[in-house]
Amino acid sequence: MSDFIIIGDTKEFSDCLICVCGTEDNAKKTLERMRVNPTESDKLLIKGHTNLRIKEVQKEDCWWRGNLD
Repeated sequence: MSDFIIIGDTKEFSDCLICVCGTEDNAKKTLERMRVNPTESDKLLIKGHTNLRIKEVQKEDCWWRGNLD
């Protein structure tokens, strides 16, 4: 099992976590929305980031899940 996330780069850092999306389908829809028609929340999340993209993260590396699994 894995999670799909949106990541981006800043001037100082690369591969910054922007948004946890769960499924691949949700990640694709979220990324498309962020690029084409971002919500006010999206604009805050992506501010200062370039090269937005989807990344698959394996279950054991999903630190944001805490101890739920």
